[in-house]
Amino acid sequence: MDATEQARSLIAEGATTEDVLARLRQAGHDQSESRKALRESAGMTVWEARVAVFESETWSDVREETIRLEDAIWATLVEFADEVETDADGSVTATFDLTQLGEREDDG
Repeated sequence: MDATEQARSLIAEGATTEDVLARLRQAGHDQSESRKALRESAGMTVWEARVAVFESETWSDVREETIRLEDAIWATLVEFADEVETDADGSVTATFDLTQLGEREDDG
């Protein structure tokens, strides 16, 4: 059973979000699959599912590792972005000109 099907079944049985996350992890699903399952089965937004997984007791043992990984991803995105904008609410937009990709690879 995939993560979304399992989450739907658990939610139908009255499981809490924490219970769903615990069962998904026990079944071998990772954080990404768990976020997707919450979005598709519980109607959460991307942000709500991310926060639910990040703040869960189920995934608390890897929280610091998750922070380091996300920080590294953002640093890389900002480094290679053609343009980066930060809005008043703190949201960040990074723009990439993929038409320039071949030229960048040639530069070295």
